[in-house]
Amino acid sequence: MSSSRAVVVVGAGVFGIAAVQAYLLAGFRVIWISDEDQVAASSGECRIVRDAYVDPTHRQFAGQAIAAFKTESPYKSFYTEREWVVMQTEQQQQQQHQSISSDGEPMRLAVFENMFPGANLAAINSITRSPSIGVVAASELRRAMVGEITRAHNHRVTVIKAEVTDIVIENGLCKGIDLSEGSEICADEIILATGWKTNALLAKHDLKASYEVVGVTTLGIRPGAGQEYLLSKPIICVPGEGEIIPLPKDGIIICNSHHSYSFASSRVPDKLNPDDKCFNENRAFIAKYWPELSKCELVFARLSCDALTPSQSPFAINVEGAERLRVVGGGSFHYFKFLPVLSLVLTEALGLGPKGVVGWEALTDTMSLKHRNLIPRREWP
Repeated sequence: MSSSRAVVVVGAGVFGIAAVQAYLLAGFRVIWISDEDQVAASSGECRIVRDAYVDPTHRQFAGQAIAAFKTESPYKSFYTEREWVVMQTEQQQQQQHQSISSDGEPMRLAVFENMFPGANLAAINSITRSPSIGVVAASELRRAMVGEITRAHNHRVTVIKAEVTDIVIENGLCKGIDLSEGSEICADEIILATGWKTNALLAKHDLKASYEVVGVTTLGIRPGAGQEYLLSKPIICVPGEGEIIPLPKDGIIICNSHHSYSFASSRVPDKLNPDDKCFNENRAFIAKYWPELSKCELVFARLSCDALTPSQSPFAINVEGAERLRVVGGGSFHYFKFLPVLSLVLTEALGLGPKGVVGWEALTDTMSLKHRNLIPRREWP
């Protein structure tokens, strides 16, 4: 394909990175619009990576991605393996339709209580302990990849750090984008990989894409002097409730709630107070399973937003009413673990390679639920 063709890719999250890689491989010149969005899911400190899927296509691609995380640059520099503990009630065990871990062994409640003094395990029916689960320093890897891609393809990729304020559409044709700095960028194709922000841009022109904006609350906690030992303890996960992830390198422990919010009929707040009631479930989860952390310093309270379809599949959508405009995404919460292979998947989805080779159709099967815990069951606030 001729390198004279140019594409604008907006967004530097997991799908933005993958889209840039796919177009560069296809020979395009890429104008990459990147801004630091602290609310976006790709800005999170870490992501757990695993291949324990019932769906064979997801299991295959996750396995390939994990192999890359372990052995290839730059991924291996941001990948570590940690012990993790998964706890389930009897009801959760009955409802669980996919494996949480492929190499877990039973753990006695008494062992957990010794490891996490004061934990309330009254409702817990089983505990599984896994010796190693992959953890990726997500935001660090994302920034490193932007730099590496730019250096490796500096003759064909231009990075502009700015916010997109509007899409330029004339007579049903998307010609480019307007930037916050006042300039207009035009290209042969426009790709929006802007996650939760995309609908707001499309709405200015009465356009829409079929996905939902979802928010997940996160608390960051820093152990004090004499509490450093807390950072070496395993990850705790209770499906449907939340997870607590120690990050020794960062010196913090994060707690994610699995009770997500839908923003179908409300806007994402610009800023939240750490005492906001939306973080109560994170605090309750900590108090219930790791009460020692309740005494530690709170360093941040954050609402991270993402764009998900009902089946939580990846998507590459041609926007009706705006020729040459496409939206790509699928949720960094879930698909960050596929980053090393995601560009190959998007190559097929964006029509840059032959159909039916990579497996896009299987990955986007709407009957295959990908990540049950993130489906929002309530509207914000």
